[in-house]
Amino acid sequence: MNRKIILNVICMMGLCSSAFAQKNKPKLPLNWHLLSKETDSVYGVGAERAYKELLPGKKSKKVVVAILDTGIDTLNDDLKNVLWTNKKEIPGNGIDDDKNGYVDDIHGWNFLGSKDGKQNIVDASQEADREYLHLLKKYNNDTTKITNSADLAYLHQLVPKLSVTRTRTHFELMKLIYESVVTIDSVVKAYYGTTNFTYEQVRDYKTDDPKLKRGQAWLAMEMYNLKGDRSSAAAIQMRREIYESVKKRLTEVSNLEITERSKVGDDPNDNKDHYYGNNLLYFPESGHGTHVAGIVGAQRNNSNDVKGIADNVELMTVRVVPQGDEYDKDIANGIRYAVDNGARIINMSFGKPLSPGKQWIDDAMKYAESKGVLLVHAAGNDSKNLDSICTYPTKHLLKGGTLSNYIVVGASTPNAIAANFSNYGKKEVDIFAPGVNILSTMVNNRSGEMQGTSMAAPVVSGVAALVWEYYPTLTAAQLKEVLLKSATDVKEIVSPVPKKRMKSKMGLLSVTGGIVNAYNAIKLAEEMSKASNSSKVKTTKK
Repeated sequence: MNRKIILNVICMMGLCSSAFAQKNKPKLPLNWHLLSKETDSVYGVGAERAYKELLPGKKSKKVVVAILDTGIDTLNDDLKNVLWTNKKEIPGNGIDDDKNGYVDDIHGWNFLGSKDGKQNIVDASQEADREYLHLLKKYNNDTTKITNSADLAYLHQLVPKLSVTRTRTHFELMKLIYESVVTIDSVVKAYYGTTNFTYEQVRDYKTDDPKLKRGQAWLAMEMYNLKGDRSSAAAIQMRREIYESVKKRLTEVSNLEITERSKVGDDPNDNKDHYYGNNLLYFPESGHGTHVAGIVGAQRNNSNDVKGIADNVELMTVRVVPQGDEYDKDIANGIRYAVDNGARIINMSFGKPLSPGKQWIDDAMKYAESKGVLLVHAAGNDSKNLDSICTYPTKHLLKGGTLSNYIVVGASTPNAIAANFSNYGKKEVDIFAPGVNILSTMVNNRSGEMQGTSMAAPVVSGVAALVWEYYPTLTAAQLKEVLLKSATDVKEIVSPVPKKRMKSKMGLLSVTGGIVNAYNAIKLAEEMSKASNSSKVKTTKK
């Protein structure tokens, strides 16, 4: 994702993590994710080594990679020359020249706006909220009328995920902190006989009461962190303001109402309509998609620091991800749009815990599979085991079976351990890829570092595109096999398992126990290509 230079961004979708460079962190080589352990002492993907040692003199074929995301900055110097262009469409004439149902889709399509382009969704609701309201509407907004066992079970599943529930939980915590610091303040005042006590005096106050201890810890911390006036009065005032702010937010979300989809003018619960939206692809909030796109294929042959992995790609922009949870209808139609317009790889750096329209997405992904398109999905940034919990979309189909063209990617660090935010899973995560401090393009023609599985997924998409450029006869299933079999083997490296205060070998955190490797993948693709050609020759002779 591109944001401000070394900008720290809280990514919507939960798929990218904070990206600010930390103070005193070891300096990494520029574009470390393109480098290799053998030549640069970091566990990158070996793309630069592949270009130097394996690809000179070889001819490549253009590969179209669709970026299903927030949109991208189409004017970025590193991206504008590698954008997919619909040559069958005449720019700006307001006519659907190629008769594909999308007017003036020159570089892609935006499924999050009105046909006239005047209204576009930027901020969106959470899926749990939408499903809750949908369920309430079914029972005339009266939960006491819900007698169907399946609906009751779904209601109980939704409630903990509701924004109002999360806000209420946060409110209760803020209230507890505020009341605790007020209580300890009065106790310490009486103990020392003064209202002008110091942080040290609060810290050193002795008590066995657990409630007072809790308030003591919070008040001491707040006073220590204050700048200027470090009095208890200032600390309490700050806690009061936070408490009141959250209280106000709770009032706002208690009456759930979702109107954002009116901007598009369609029915998100009806997937029969595929032709909605507009051709606007860039918004100030398109940083996530811009960063993802640059990782895959930012122009390599200019003087800028950012370099994409693949050198002969066209990047198709499909805007389906708002700041909030994406709509299943948009994802399904975005996949179909990408496939129908020539994408061979679809990068999906998004995800959510609920998918009411999963069948629509399953059908679209099966369609992509039938057309030989590779799907690359970010594992997510929840520090969870995907073998135990589910994040959508998923390679497992509602009607049974598993997609053969689907790769799930976790995020790794320069020293080959799982990033502490990355989801993992011996069965559900296929491979890891560099996802920490990744330099790429940002909006307003800038560049910067970000981190997350949102960054790791396009690393894999970029490597996949690079292999397919030079070995275009591989099927999507064969390409997936190449990427997984050629991964850098780090199975024996010990990696911290997030949030469990334990450690595990990398081999237990994904199917391959490895990190995607462009150099190895090119070599394996060459071997497979030679074996295939040899087999064809023998068959012809017979």
